[in-house]
Amino acid sequence: IVRAQQLDAPPSMLCVLDAGDDGRVGGTRASAERWSRTVGVPRVVDLRALREASSAGPPGRASPAGAASDGPDAPPLAQIPVESRPARTLKTMLFADFAGYSRLHDAYAPLFQHRFLEIGAALIATAVAKPLEAKTWGDAVYAVFDAPRDAAEFALRFLRQMETIDWTAAGLAASSHVRVSLHTGPVFRTRDPIMQRDSHFGSSVTRAARIEPVTPPGMVYASEAFAASLAAMGAHDYSLEYVGNLPLAKHYGESRIYRVERR
Repeated sequence: IVRAQQLDAPPSMLCVLDAGDDGRVGGTRASAERWSRTVGVPRVVDLRALREASSAGPPGRASPAGAASDGPDAPPLAQIPVESRPARTLKTMLFADFAGYSRLHDAYAPLFQHRFLEIGAALIATAVAKPLEAKTWGDAVYAVFDAPRDAAEFALRFLRQMETIDWTAAGLAASSHVRVSLHTGPVFRTRDPIMQRDSHFGSSVTRAARIEPVTPPGMVYASEAFAASLAAMGAHDYSLEYVGNLPLAKHYGESRIYRVERR
């Protein structure tokens, strides 16, 4: 969907679907149903219809349904070792900081800190969908959301509120602005014994943090995974402008980056 927007072309889905099978989370049926709700009718290759047509063919012809069956030497599924680890779930991570904060004089630090945290707390209090986790340290904000749409809404509202403040009164340059990064990916969730609350962690959290330093002040940058997840959910209130394949902070490789704006 995102790529079609870049090319100014209509997107279409071609899916191979077994109409006789039960739907699973993340499976082809779920994708086709989501596409039907947000885009239109997909083009479907029905495996059940192909099997029925094949079973009515010449005698002795092998059925596609039997091609994938286990041979006599295949071990039972229960005997195949599976790595034991906590389950991961798909979440959206937000990182934000204030460009120019490191040059802030101590005389202005309490004023900045009060206003900065006040804005963040007010947005969380009024948010329809609260973050699952939210932390601050210095000028940085870290939050985890259940859905990309909720994170996009919070990011743009946070950016707008921060731009209404005259930060020059706090000793900052007029060009100082907040910058926000977003990334959607699988993360672990477990109890933090020090903080005494649930915490999210994993490589997806790190990737979200590495996007934020390369984000220009006053903008919201997002990974392609976030952009795709937002588009797949039919979030038409937001525009996704492709920025390019950018090198991330701390030599974390490159990533296809999109700018998130309100449509």
